[in-house]
Amino acid sequence: MKRIILKISKGLGYFLLVVILLVVGLLLFIRTPYGQNFIVGKALAYLRQQTDSRWELERLFITFQGDLALEGLLVGDAQGDTLLYVGKLETGFALWPFLRTGALGVSGVDMQQVRARISRDADENFNFDFILSALLGEEEGAPAPKPAEAPASPTDTESAEEAAGLGTLYIGPVQLKDIQLAFRDESLGIDLDAAWEDFRMKTEKLDLDAGAYLLEAIDWEGLQVRYEQFLPFPPSEEETTPTAGPLPVVSLGRLRMPNAHFHYSDIPSALVADLGWDQFVFELPELDLEEQNVQINTLRFNGLRAAVELDTSLEIPTQEEEGEDRPADSSSEEDADDQVFSWPDWRVNFADFSVEDGRFLFHDRAGTAEVLPYIDPNAVELADFNLALRQITLKPGRLKAHLHTFNFREQRGLQLDELSLALSLEEEALEIADFRFQLPGTGLKAESQLRFPSIESLLGEDPLGALRYALQLEAKTDFQQLAFFAPELAEEPWFQALKPFEGSFSLSGDAESLQLSRLEMSIPQTLSLRVPELRVAQFMDPEKLRLDLPELRFTGYGRGLGALADWQGGPLPERFTVQLSSQGGLRGLRSQLALRSPIGDVSWQVEGGQRANATYFLKTDLRIRELNVADLLELPELAPLSTRLQAEGAFSTLEDLQASVRWDFDRLAYDSLDLSALRLQLAVENGQGDLQLRHARDWFDLDVQADISLDSLAQQIALQLDLQRLDGQVLGLSDTPLEAQLALRLGVRYEAETLDFGLKLERASLVQEGRRLEMGDFNLTGLYASDFIKANIRSDFLNGATTWKGTRAT
Repeated sequence: MKRIILKISKGLGYFLLVVILLVVGLLLFIRTPYGQNFIVGKALAYLRQQTDSRWELERLFITFQGDLALEGLLVGDAQGDTLLYVGKLETGFALWPFLRTGALGVSGVDMQQVRARISRDADENFNFDFILSALLGEEEGAPAPKPAEAPASPTDTESAEEAAGLGTLYIGPVQLKDIQLAFRDESLGIDLDAAWEDFRMKTEKLDLDAGAYLLEAIDWEGLQVRYEQFLPFPPSEEETTPTAGPLPVVSLGRLRMPNAHFHYSDIPSALVADLGWDQFVFELPELDLEEQNVQINTLRFNGLRAAVELDTSLEIPTQEEEGEDRPADSSSEEDADDQVFSWPDWRVNFADFSVEDGRFLFHDRAGTAEVLPYIDPNAVELADFNLALRQITLKPGRLKAHLHTFNFREQRGLQLDELSLALSLEEEALEIADFRFQLPGTGLKAESQLRFPSIESLLGEDPLGALRYALQLEAKTDFQQLAFFAPELAEEPWFQALKPFEGSFSLSGDAESLQLSRLEMSIPQTLSLRVPELRVAQFMDPEKLRLDLPELRFTGYGRGLGALADWQGGPLPERFTVQLSSQGGLRGLRSQLALRSPIGDVSWQVEGGQRANATYFLKTDLRIRELNVADLLELPELAPLSTRLQAEGAFSTLEDLQASVRWDFDRLAYDSLDLSALRLQLAVENGQGDLQLRHARDWFDLDVQADISLDSLAQQIALQLDLQRLDGQVLGLSDTPLEAQLALRLGVRYEAETLDFGLKLERASLVQEGRRLEMGDFNLTGLYASDFIKANIRSDFLNGATTWKGTRAT
């Protein structure tokens, strides 16, 4: 028995030895040039015979560890043109990791000098379909039959996937060098070319079961992409594909893409776009779609160049114009109204986003080709573009971002030196800190805070209901910068005289009140405005509004204001000051205004409001002291004016109006004509008024009295004018002695859309150089209604009557 077992053992040993020798011999045969040429020749001959196309391979090499290396692989298409060429390919199976852990892997990929040209015709046939058909034993263009399979239940499928598992995939260093790819699709209208100098990738681990993809570094140099869309885009078809397995987790240590360029051309839409850069760096430590976490360290562009050119004059047909149906919008207005704000569940931390030395160009071919001397929206070119965003964080209940740098230079001279701010948005507050905006000669600094119960309250029916705010602002503006946007302003004299503006203020308040402090505004040698404090309470309710303005001081400079307003009169005061104060509200408002200037002073006090019994009242006192406006009006004969106007009144309706007006002139003179004795008085009680105008001098004696009735049913006025004496020579109306006198009576009554009037002239006479001319009595009466007019004239020299009936024109 032992002898039999020994013989069997020897036989098996010899058999295994023979098998090992055969395998070793086969591998040695494959590694020899003769073996490789033999295998390659047989394989190429088979492929040429089966596909009736060109197949070439210069060298093939296989190692004991399963690595594969080939050189000079050439595959031709059905027309004899090159379909694929690979100058060098080295790859292999990672044997030792598989033996140790069972993990699949590729030891590495090194591919160089690749040329691939893929195309699809209008019938959706690819240029490599003939190879698949030949190798699968199918007729060219025929679809491959699908094997009959019994439908598997979802439970069985999931169990099979869980049992099989995908495991962990290890990939060694990947290098793709000198790659050129071309794709043309006649069905979709796509012509695409892509090429790059060198692509290198290092991976840590690809866990296919857990969906974790850890990439150490990617270097992609000299990427050049050209995409051309020569047919209109077909209508999109939305497809919903269920996601199986966990969402992926991606980590990318570094992506570097120097010297890249992308060209996009949409011929039907006449849109051309170019995008390129000198250097691009991207670092993504974590992208966890399952946990919705994103961590980005760096996204940086150096030497970014972007250009967009289009033609807005073209009318691009829409799907409706082409007669295609659009899917109905499933959302309704009611659903939109029910939507409220909610923070996204994502957690994002973006450390650094920057663009350095960028250049952007936009050109509309429908615009003018002329280079305009101002900002042209049809041709915008930005150079020296720099943008830096720091520490962008987003999580439920908070958003923060810091705009660190933003500046550029427009080709026509507009330059943005600085724009920066820090933004913070929380559930109950919005804050913008350290806001800076700087143009040459123009700057703005601001701090602002908004506080509210919630963001949802801002989107509700009363967004200002519980809003509280605080704003601080400092500004300096060179108005000449506006000429870049409105060049016609440069031709205006007032705009040329406009000097830089400076201002600052602090504002705080809520939905019912506001407080303004430290308001200062100035234009050098032109004007200045200063308000130390202003408080406004209940400004949303006019009946409860309360104003408290202790002081407003305005200072003007005549020369600067004259140039700004293009003043054509006499010289304005070199410097004048206006002070205003106001306190109160609708129930009672008191204001004071004072003007101080080298040419005179003006003071004005006003008090008014509404009493508890719904009666409105007003009281005013205006005083003018030695106001010399002769130079302003270019009337040197006009003497300085001194006058006082006092008025007060109260009313709820016109019928109970109580009012009194007194206007006195301390000085009113023109050349040798002195009208300082002029007096005006008006008294109204319960809608009944008495007006008196009086000037009593030997050369001008005038007395005017009027009775006024403001009854709601009938309004009337009775006017009496008595001119006792008028010396025309003193008034400058004649070079020789001239005197006149007259008495005039005028009555007007308006009732029920009917106007009744009467005019009577008496004692009208004129005496010149001893000769007296009397006019005699003159009477005019009339009636005016909607469809009736009647007038009568009775005098010593003219008598007559007229009547007109019809429809009054409106």
